[in-house]
Amino acid sequence: MILYEVGDAWREMKSPTKKDLNSVVMTSPNEGWAVGDSGTLLHYTQGSWRLVPLKTTNALNQIAGYRALGHVWTLWSALNLNRN
Repeated sequence: MILYEVGDAWREMKSPTKKDLNSVVMTSPNEGWAVGDSGTLLHYTQGSWRLVPLKTTNALNQIAGYRALGHVWTLWSALNLNRN
């Protein structure tokens, strides 16, 4: 489930996965990334979330990004760093 805030209320947004999501980073109001179980990586653009294929089935636990550098980093349980 993906929730977003509108004023003082939370609304649900359609998710392209049923996997649990563990972390999200918004690099701007119009772009964001989320990671989750089984190598799940989602990218938010143009008002919706899309699944991004990765070559891992490890749980992705954390995500960080910095728009000015144009990079997003994910960290999974084996402590391997994956730069996208």
